[in-house]
Amino acid sequence: MSNFNIEVDDEHRIIRVTYEGNLDILNANKLANEARSIAHNLGYNLLYDMQNSLLKASATEMYFFPRQHELLVKPEAERVKSAAIIPPRDEQGWAFYETTSINAGLNFRIFHNEEDALKWLRG
Repeated sequence: MSNFNIEVDDEHRIIRVTYEGNLDILNANKLANEARSIAHNLGYNLLYDMQNSLLKASATEMYFFPRQHELLVKPEAERVKSAAIIPPRDEQGWAFYETTSINAGLNFRIFHNEEDALKWLRG
């Protein structure tokens, strides 16, 4: 089972996304469609809280996701900063996704706490 919640944080000009459960490619597509649509419309950055998630995507899926997802290949995607607060158990997978996202032209970083993530998003 998986679940996500999306909130607009006007004070910080971010979209806060909280995700719980297994994160596979199907759930990632749904999550990206909803969160990115809001972020692109408002011109806000994204903060993903993935601490209660378990990364279930393959390396191949993570490689192609930022290169093929319809909202991630749009010009406005490059202007949106995305920060993910990740669980330590998934560090290697998220680090790979961070690298492949940056190589695809996206502004994506992983963090272990919200304070550092927010500081980077504001910078």
